[in-house]
Amino acid sequence: PSDSKNTEMHMTSLYFTVTTTTTVGYGDIPGTNFYEECFCSFLMLVGVIGFSFAIGSLASFIQNYD
Repeated sequence: PSDSKNTEMHMTSLYFTVTTTTTVGYGDIPGTNFYEECFCSFLMLVGVIGFSFAIGSLASFIQNYD
């Protein structure tokens, strides 16, 4: 039982960290259980990575535009 509680606390901590670092914010409807927090964290990380690649591609295109 305590291992499950530790896992839940670690996931909540990871969720808080990912939400803060991706600047998504906390919103009115946060993840409320382990699976929602995992799913939201995954989506936030995918979103940030995708946005970073898009911005990098746009910057490269503008730099190479003659």
